[in-house]
Amino acid sequence: MKVNLIGAGKLGKVVAYWVAHSSPALGQNAAPLVLQDVCTRSLESAQHAVQIIKAGHATSSITQMQVADVWMLAVSDSQIAPVAQALALHLQNLGQNATNQPPIICHFSGALASDQLQVLTDRGAYCASVHPILSFAQFEMAVQQFQHAICALEGHPKALEFFNALLSSWGVQCFEVQAENKLLYHAAAVFATNFLPVLAHTALQLWQTSGVPTEIRQNLLPALLNNATRNILALGPQAALTGPAARQDLELIQKQLAALQNLNPEIANAYESLSTLALNMAQALKK
Repeated sequence: MKVNLIGAGKLGKVVAYWVAHSSPALGQNAAPLVLQDVCTRSLESAQHAVQIIKAGHATSSITQMQVADVWMLAVSDSQIAPVAQALALHLQNLGQNATNQPPIICHFSGALASDQLQVLTDRGAYCASVHPILSFAQFEMAVQQFQHAICALEGHPKALEFFNALLSSWGVQCFEVQAENKLLYHAAAVFATNFLPVLAHTALQLWQTSGVPTEIRQNLLPALLNNATRNILALGPQAALTGPAARQDLELIQKQLAALQNLNPEIANAYESLSTLALNMAQALKK
C-alpha cells in the first residue's frame, strides 16, 4: 500500500518513519506499506524531512503527488480544511479510476473531528481523525515512545478498521472517541501534559525570584516532579493531592494569592483557579 504524507512536523515525521521502517500485520492479503511522497510548503523542508525519515520523495506541491492508498495530513488545525480542499481537487484531476478502491485519509488533530475532511468524504474517501496522545518534543525519543502511545480514533468505520490494525501492530493502544466529544477529550490531554511544562517553568521563575540558588532549583524541580508523578500513579490524583488546598488552609492560599498578584497577575489568576479546583478535589475526597 502506498502512503503519502502532507505536512512534516514532529508528529508527521514520527508516523512516517514507522510507516517506512516497520512491517505491520494488516491481514493476510494486505500489501506492505511504502512511504511514497512527502509534501511540505517548501521543497527544502520536505527534503529535510525525507532525510530524517530516511524514506520517501520530497515535493512542495500537492499537485505533484502520486496516487496513493493512504493519505496522512499532518498539518496545523487551521490548514486541515484548506489542504483537504486542495487534495480533493488533486484527486479529481488524477481521475476517478486512479485507484482500485477509495483512499483512506486521516488528519492528526486532537481537537478537530474527521468532518474537517468532508470534501474528501464526499468524493468517496474513507476519512478519520487519528490522534496519538504523546508529547512529540524530540524526534528520536518520540520514535521510541510511539509504540507505547495511546491513540484516539474517530471517523468512517473502514478508516478506523485500517488505522486500528496498523497502529495496534506497532504496539499503540487505540480507542474510539465520538466526534462531538473531541474538544473535551483534547482539553483533557492538554491538562494532562501540555500544562505541565508551563507549571514547571512558572515554579522555576518563582524560585528564582525568591532567591533559591540555581543549583538548588535544578535539583528541586525533578525531585518534586518525580515524587508527584509516583504518588499520582500509585494513589490516584485525589489521594496524591498535597499542599494548602489539601489541608483546606484558606488563609495561606489568600496570602500567597496576594503575594503573586503583586508580582504577576497572570500567575496569580492561574494560582487562584487551580487552588479552587484543588479545594474541590480535597472536599470531594472527604465525602
